[in-house]
Amino acid sequence: MERIKLTKEERLLYFRFAKRNAKIPDGMSEEKFNYAAMSLHEKGLAFIDMQLNGVKSACLTMKGKAYLAVNPKLRNPFPWDTIMKAATLIAAVAATAALFISSCRLLMMR
Repeated sequence: MERIKLTKEERLLYFRFAKRNAKIPDGMSEEKFNYAAMSLHEKGLAFIDMQLNGVKSACLTMKGKAYLAVNPKLRNPFPWDTIMKAATLIAAVAATAALFISSCRLLMMR
């Protein structure tokens, strides 16, 4: 299963929803709570029952339970593509510099 990038608030709510606890955690505003809950719902990981004043109840979907079983610590995917692009760029710059230096040395020998 492909890893899904989750914010800190989403991870906190994801663990709470796994325990069927839909209350707002200490230190989190109601707006952040509602946004993170809706985000989990849009990603298909949680089912939430919304009312006018916020989330009434929440639980994990089958996809959410399976994702938690596969990725129990909920670590975000490592950005290998960014590292590979940086390594390629550094190698290209180093090769260009080496070519320039060797060309200058050949011209100075003549």
